Amino acid sequence: GGGCSCRKPSAGLLRKAQAEFGADLSRSWMLGDSEADVGMARSGGIGMVRVNAKLSGRTPADGFGASEVPIFPDLLVAARYILTQLAD
Repeated sequence: GGGCSCRKPSAGLLRKAQAEFGADLSRSWMLGDSEADVGMARSGGIGMVRVNAKLSGRTPADGFGASEVPIFPDLLVAARYILTQLAD
C-alpha cells in the first residue's frame, strides 16, 4: 500500500534482506529495467545496472530517463560488468 517501505523505490526490501539473510549491501547490486529499480538501488546505496536490449548502449540524453546507470542487452553481459566492478 501507499507509504510502505517494502515498495520500490523505497529500500525496505533491501533492508529486510540485510537483516534476515545478512546481505552485504556494500557489495550488492540491483539488476532491473525501470526507473523504480534505479530508485530502489539509490535508496539502498547499492550498485545498479539496467538490462534492456532496446536501450542497450544508450545514454540518458537519448530520452529513456535520468538514471545514469549502465544499460546492457542481457543478464550475462550485465553480470560480467558487475564482476569486474566487484574485483576492483
